[in-house]
Amino acid sequence: DGKSAVSTLTPQEFSRQVLRQLFIMNFINPIWADAFRVGSAISLKTSDQAPVKEIALLSEMTNASSELVEKACSSGLLAVYRAAQSIWHEGADFAVGGGMDMMSQDEERTKRALTCRFSGKLMYQLADEYAEDNGISQNEHNKYAIESYRRAKENLYGCGSFVTSVIIPGQEQFLLNFDEIPNEPAIYKLIRGCKTLTYAASSKYADGVAFIALA
Repeated sequence: DGKSAVSTLTPQEFSRQVLRQLFIMNFINPIWADAFRVGSAISLKTSDQAPVKEIALLSEMTNASSELVEKACSSGLLAVYRAAQSIWHEGADFAVGGGMDMMSQDEERTKRALTCRFSGKLMYQLADEYAEDNGISQNEHNKYAIESYRRAKENLYGCGSFVTSVIIPGQEQFLLNFDEIPNEPAIYKLIRGCKTLTYAASSKYADGVAFIALA
């Protein structure tokens, strides 16, 4: 919503704090990491010099090669694959991959990133057209969304807790120890202008970071 404590952090600091907890939870020394791959659709495409390398150094991954991976909404997933490739083909022992974006910090850039440059249509409009062309009904969308929310809530605490924190002068105050609780819409209704796509089946703007360590 743009007003949370997390949204006041820089993308680099938000990433550092999540990485810090990843290393602590898994007893990994950051200097062991040989490769660091990050996907970002919006937040790391800035005028800052080498933002991924900055995250690596802030996280004490002083030996890791760093790379920004771009593949729109699949950037984070591709970054994890690239991290795995560094182990398979480049001799890395430890590699870290994942994705990060902070959509609340720049809604205009977020909107541009979610708009097709050729048709001028937003992603939800294209998804609605695809659903109609392939016979996917509103009811099927809703059933799938309900199952997704059920699984999200069921596994909210199932993968071990992590802690995100906000830096306050002189101390580090921990605010969160689990992911944001998925908020299921009360009304499964069509998005304005759509024929099949509902609000429940559409992704929300989010500030999020997720990383995985591979060995």
